[in-house]
Amino acid sequence: HRITDHGAPPGAHAKEDIGSKLYAASKVEELREVLALIKEKISLVERSIDRKDAHIRELED
Repeated sequence: HRITDHGAPPGAHAKEDIGSKLYAASKVEELREVLALIKEKISLVERSIDRKDAHIRELED
């Protein structure tokens, strides 16, 4: 009965691997949410710029 990798029981690595994959996946999900929020903000800013442009054009006419 051999214990591999400096005292870690066999199979410990598999658990770590799944854990790190889950962790990475949760990070990706967080990033997606952050990106979605950023895109929302950008489109809000673009819309307000469009409104200002339209307003300026009305004033120029």
